[in-house]
Amino acid sequence: MHPSGAVLKDAVERCQGFSANLREPLRRLEVARGRVVLVIGCGDPLLMASCEPVRPWRRYSSFLVGADHAPLLTEHRGTRLCIDVGLAPWAAGEILGEGVREIGRQPVPLEAFLGRKAERLAESLAQVCTWQARFSLVERFLVQSRKQTRQPARGEIRWAWEMIERTGGRIAVTALSRRLGWSHRHFVACFRAHTGICPKAAARHMRLVRAARMLAREPDMDLGMVASRCEFADQSHFTREFHRLAGCAPGAYRRFLEIGATSPLTRP
Repeated sequence: MHPSGAVLKDAVERCQGFSANLREPLRRLEVARGRVVLVIGCGDPLLMASCEPVRPWRRYSSFLVGADHAPLLTEHRGTRLCIDVGLAPWAAGEILGEGVREIGRQPVPLEAFLGRKAERLAESLAQVCTWQARFSLVERFLVQSRKQTRQPARGEIRWAWEMIERTGGRIAVTALSRRLGWSHRHFVACFRAHTGICPKAAARHMRLVRAARMLAREPDMDLGMVASRCEFADQSHFTREFHRLAGCAPGAYRRFLEIGATSPLTRP
């Protein structure tokens, strides 16, 4: 499901609702996809642990993760309702303020970032009974936050992000800076200042997203073919890049998907 407000169309790349009541733990591997993810939740908390570096499990209800976060294991059991919003990194700064660009590679509890506002938002979410009302609530929060922040990203950076996304990360950084008429150093510095991530890392994440989707949708496809279709130099290059961003090799990631998310898995 997606918020309907046209004012958010350029900023929100994904908005999904989840509701679950689980007797057995559900465990997932979450890898960075070049998006800032805002999760507003209520009910039983989610357990999360960073795979790289390995960190102890912590409880989260509502939280933020950055565009270049470390691979994360999440586990949930019980009753939980949440809305998951994926934001283009430049838009996250517009909506949540420039501090969101500095949250680093670990999850941040939303109350640590927004204070009491995060608690009130989760409480309001728990009180409404339909998905339409829940999405409307989150949409109003995002729109109001964007109006209050008043920190628009530069149009050149929004254009560059769109080009990286449109090409699936296959456009060279030098080509982007040349088309803007900027020096390479100035372009990289400005891109990072507005998104919290360098353009080369953004491109890597775009390619990882494509590869991860292919691994999930084509479980019988040879890894060499996946590497070729995602335009990696060869399978070993694909494996190195995937491991760097996902914390495990492509084959291990595929086995994680095949075993089933409810199995008692260890860190990859």
